[in-house]
Amino acid sequence: MSKAFDAKLAITEINRGLKRSKAGVTVELQGAKLRLRGTLPPKPESSKTKPYSQRISLGIYGNPAGVKRAKAEALRLSSDLAMEKFNWVNWIEPELRTRTCRDWVEAFEAQYFQQRERTAKTETTWDKDYAVPFRRLPSNSELDGEVLQQVLLSSTKPDTRARQRAVTAYKALARFAHIEIDLGPYRGKYRAGEINPRDLPSDDQILAFYEQIPLRSWQCVYALMATYGLRNHECFYLDLEALKKPPGVAIVEGGKTGQRRVWPIPGKWWERFRLYDVELPQLTVRRNSDYGLRSAQYFKRQGMPFVLYDLRHCWAVRSAVKGLDPVIAAKMMGHSLTEHYRTYQQFINENQFQQAWEQLQ
Repeated sequence: MSKAFDAKLAITEINRGLKRSKAGVTVELQGAKLRLRGTLPPKPESSKTKPYSQRISLGIYGNPAGVKRAKAEALRLSSDLAMEKFNWVNWIEPELRTRTCRDWVEAFEAQYFQQRERTAKTETTWDKDYAVPFRRLPSNSELDGEVLQQVLLSSTKPDTRARQRAVTAYKALARFAHIEIDLGPYRGKYRAGEINPRDLPSDDQILAFYEQIPLRSWQCVYALMATYGLRNHECFYLDLEALKKPPGVAIVEGGKTGQRRVWPIPGKWWERFRLYDVELPQLTVRRNSDYGLRSAQYFKRQGMPFVLYDLRHCWAVRSAVKGLDPVIAAKMMGHSLTEHYRTYQQFINENQFQQAWEQLQ
C-alpha cells in the first residue's frame, strides 16, 4: 500500500531548498491550490512605488504534479527577479491579461500621478498629451498593438501635432502594458512652433473689439492678454496688488512656466484699460486648460473676429517692432529664445516691416 501524499510536507521541503539557495521565493498552499510568495514590484494598477511582499496564484492544485510544477515556477520567478526581467504580464492569471483599453488607461493614469504631484499644470499636461489620444481608443476592446496602430493612423494626420502627441501617448501605454510595438516611424516631422502664418489683428482692431465686450471681468482678461502677451490661464495667476502700481508690471505667480514679470506693451494700455483695477471672472476650474476653454467659449459667443490667442502673438510682434531685445521678450513670454524665433518670425509681415521702419524715422 503506497503512502498518502502529504502536500504540506512536500512544500516544506521545497521551501527549505529555496531558502538554502537564497531564492527569495516560497511556495504556499492556500486551500487546495498553490501560490508563490516573494518581494515583487508593484502591479501596474497599484498605488505603491516600491517592491513589497506579494503573492502570485498559480491556479494549480496541491497534488504531486502540482507541487513539482510549483517548485519549477518558484525557480523561474527567482530567476526573473535576479535577472531584473520580472514582468507582471508573464505572471498574472490569464483572465486578467485580457484587460480592456479602459482598464489599462485607468491604471496608467494612476501610475502617472503617483510619479508627479497632481497640480493644475500636470492636469493640463495629462489632458492635452495623454487623455485626448486615449479617448480615441475603443474603451471596451482588448488593448493590443494592432488597436494602437489602427487608432493612431485613422484618427490623426501625418506630420501634425495630434499625430506626435498620439505616438507619445500610445508608446507610453504600450510600454506600461508590455505590448511589443514600434510606433516611432509614425511620429513624423512636426515641430512645435510650426504653425500656419496668418494676418494678426491690428492694434486698432484689438481696441475696437475691447469696447464690444459687455462684462468688465472679461474685458480685463482680454486686456491683460493684449497688454502683456499672457496665456489665457495666466490672467488668473497674477499679483493684482502689484499691478496697481505704475508702470503696471504684471507679476505672473503660477501657470505653465511659473513666476515671471512682464511689462505692458504699449505702456499706455495699462491706463487705457484701467488695469490698476482688475476684476476677473469667478470660474470654478480643475486645471489650467479649463481657463482656456471657458475663455475661448465666452469670446466666441461675443463674435470675436480673430483667435483669442492672437493677442499673445500680437504682443510678441509688437515687442519686436518697438525694438525690445528678443532675449528679454522671450523671458517675459515664458518660453525659450529658440521657440520665440521659430514661432513669431512667421507672423511678421509687410505691415510690421512698415511699422518698424517708421520707428526709425
